[in-house]
Amino acid sequence: GDVYKRQLYEFMNTVGEEPTIIKMDVEGYEYEIISGNRNFLCEIKPEIFMEFHGHILGLDRSIRLLKMLESCGYRLAGAYSDMDTFVYNFPKSFRRIFVPVYRRIFKTRHAGIGRLPFRSFSDIIQNFKEEYPWCMGLHLVAD
Repeated sequence: GDVYKRQLYEFMNTVGEEPTIIKMDVEGYEYEIISGNRNFLCEIKPEIFMEFHGHILGLDRSIRLLKMLESCGYRLAGAYSDMDTFVYNFPKSFRRIFVPVYRRIFKTRHAGIGRLPFRSFSDIIQNFKEEYPWCMGLHLVAD
């Protein structure tokens, strides 16, 4: 079907409130969404939880995206592996079973689950070609 697109200002005017949190999972269209709503994000500064698909965006667009967010006053509050974002929504009893199985299957030192060691946008850019998953959940806050 067709996807209806609206700018965040238009959505806010329809709803009648400023959003305090935005959850975004747009499968590689992060740059287009953020750049198209840059003024809104710089002015309103809602907290952002987003999937970051660096493997789709590529290094250049990833850098431009992170610098754009930084120019609006956003900073990295946390970076999480994609599986962590997914598994977090399951009951704790399920996570206790799933996490060890995932670690055994994928034999990754980061276990595919949990907080990644990035503390800033610069950390993400510097480690872009390292072993970290390039679909990760980012928690962004503005000062």
